[in-house]
Amino acid sequence: MQNDKIVFYDGNCKFCNSVCSFLKLRDIRDNLRFEPLDSNFTINFFSENNLDDFDCNTLYLYTNNRFYVRSAAVFKIFRYLKAPYPIIYILSFLLPTFIADYFYKIVANNRGSL
Repeated sequence: MQNDKIVFYDGNCKFCNSVCSFLKLRDIRDNLRFEPLDSNFTINFFSENNLDDFDCNTLYLYTNNRFYVRSAAVFKIFRYLKAPYPIIYILSFLLPTFIADYFYKIVANNRGSL
């Protein structure tokens, strides 16, 4: 499971589902697996990885035995998509995490109206 790249998202959110559909279309090498946060698989997987207090309103990426959250997960996901999207991952190194997370939280808090 070390090489798995699993995106955990809010499966009850229309915006989140739309974003996952967008990502799936651009994941031409089929690198990413998508799992809703409220699925049995996710609950068991997080429990097995000692992440029992996860937030159902947060995006997670699991890869190489590591969890990425919020904007770090978003940027890392772009790395696995077809061109030109990996450029966003590379450019993310120029943006401090606290600023990227600030904008992530604005989108996350307003996703119901998007």
